[in-house]
Amino acid sequence: MVMRQWIALAVYAAIIASLFTPLYDALPNEGAEALVLLLPATAASAAVGAGIARGWALVVPLAAVAAIAVDWAAAEVDPTSWPLLFVAALVLLACTGGGIALGRAADPGPGPLSAVLFAIALVPAGWAVVETIRRGPPAPAAVQDQLPLDISLGNLCPGAGTSPGQEADIRRRADALITAVRARPYDQVTIRESDNDQRTITIRRLAREQLDQLEGCDVELEDRLLAAIG
Repeated sequence: MVMRQWIALAVYAAIIASLFTPLYDALPNEGAEALVLLLPATAASAAVGAGIARGWALVVPLAAVAAIAVDWAAAEVDPTSWPLLFVAALVLLACTGGGIALGRAADPGPGPLSAVLFAIALVPAGWAVVETIRRGPPAPAAVQDQLPLDISLGNLCPGAGTSPGQEADIRRRADALITAVRARPYDQVTIRESDNDQRTITIRRLAREQLDQLEGCDVELEDRLLAAIG
């Protein structure tokens, strides 16, 4: 193998490995994150195909999918999600195949094309780094205690079975969230999702995630949250 191919493999491995880290947790919207993460995987697959410019490069994305499968198995991901992995394998193979074709046809050669594609793949990581730098300190405990960290604003939706007392508490927490996202949007809060699983996000991202949970149930509250997030 030539140096260009080794470099392409190393950069590809680093980008795929980054998908298994908390790096992208800094992105401001969970829904957008799922779409944004498609860019590193697809662009990097095309880039490694262009950089190697040989048919055996098709093995590389299959190795990445195998790593994801191992990670999912360890995390006991819902079995209904596994067909998505098959779709991902097909997409990454197609991107790599396209990269191989482009690399072979590229003028003055596959190196510059591969570099451009890798640069595109690294855009979300750069965005995540900027968002990480913008993060503030942990929000005071008194502030976190008032926020909807362990309950969804979606419980305000009709048919959620929320009691009047619970609804009043959720609305108080929603008001506290609106106040906090205006005053300290990049302060960090910790959400405990299980006894062994927790994550740290900004108040701004918490507001985004809670906004998604409303799903049109309370237009007035949605408008207030949107205005606060800016």
